Amino acid sequence: MCVIGRWLCLLVIALLAACSGRPPNTAVPESQAERYFGAFNVATPIATLVKQRDIRPLDPASPLPLLDQVVRELRKTDPDGRYAGVTYSLTKTNALDAGWLVQTPARWDRAANDLPFYALDCPGCDADLSLPACSSDADCKGGGVCRSVASLTAPRRIASSRQVCVGHSDMLADRLYRLVTQARQSVDIAVLQPPPDARFLAALRDGVTSLGRSGRALQVRVLVGHYPLAGVNPKELLAELARDLATVPASRLTLQVAAMRSCAGDAKCDSFSWNHAKIVAVDRRVALSGGHNLWTKDYLLDNPIHDLSMQVRGPAAS
Repeated sequence: MCVIGRWLCLLVIALLAACSGRPPNTAVPESQAERYFGAFNVATPIATLVKQRDIRPLDPASPLPLLDQVVRELRKTDPDGRYAGVTYSLTKTNALDAGWLVQTPARWDRAANDLPFYALDCPGCDADLSLPACSSDADCKGGGVCRSVASLTAPRRIASSRQVCVGHSDMLADRLYRLVTQARQSVDIAVLQPPPDARFLAALRDGVTSLGRSGRALQVRVLVGHYPLAGVNPKELLAELARDLATVPASRLTLQVAAMRSCAGDAKCDSFSWNHAKIVAVDRRVALSGGHNLWTKDYLLDNPIHDLSMQVRGPAAS
């Protein structure tokens, strides 16, 4: 535990050290040379920073909680408090509901090529979800299970069954829908390119449509991290998400979609940078955040990626 804590602390310190506010390949002005002589900068070895600032490893035996210890050590690297509340912060009174740890696929001791899944070319299935209807587990071939999916209860759905066969991780898309439809004021979503597709796109679209039908004045914003040499068309994603809102004339929903990168290796910044966060934040009170991208083929079909996210309620979500 001490080793894990130590490396966690050093990693965050390294990130802080890299945030000097000075772009790469720039020199200190002559008028400021005396001020910066011997000062810590992006080239300062981590070992030097740790030694001179007396950075201590985390101590699980200490009466001070581990997260408080992390903040204490971070403050040593930021004596002026320049990055407090910007790069690091610690909020209180947060809560973790049952099932807060989101893991896919949650199928330990099974090979990645031995997990139940349902391909997207599913004849006779719901056009968006591409999951076969069922009445019981016996109807689900390949080891899937028969489950109720929240978005199937949306009024636009017309199906003989309210249940479908789901594979190893398909309920993650349903979790996304349920979270979005809790909103009373706002939904803020940050994802990495490529944008949500197939079942994840259907879950978001149905969530947006459900919010439109609620009659509440809501704002939904989607930000896609746009990395170089690839493309994201935010207008197309906006049209996909708003597809069924045309049938909701009384909707008071504001829907915004954007793709961005802050640096693409050009002369202005001599670097590459784009948003990499995966966050679904609802009303600034509950958030799902972590590693999961909203990519159906990578997460819900065969040979899936293993990933983790967490759902937190409280100031951290804000």
